[in-house]
Amino acid sequence: MGGRTMFRSWRSVVLTNRKFFIAGFIVSLFLAGVVSFYASSSPDGLEKVAGDIGFIET
Repeated sequence: MGGRTMFRSWRSVVLTNRKFFIAGFIVSLFLAGVVSFYASSSPDGLEKVAGDIGFIET
C-alpha cells in the first residue's frame, strides 16, 4: 500500500504542475496580446526619428 500512496502523490504533483504551467501559458498569451496591442499604436524610436527628420515615407 505504501507504494500506491507514493504513486498517487506523485501523480497529483504532476497534475498540479501541469495545471500551473497551462495557467501560466494562458496568462502569458493574454499579456502578450494586451502589450502588443498598446505597443503597435506607438511608434518605436526609429520611426519617431524618421518622422522628425522627414524621410519616413521613403
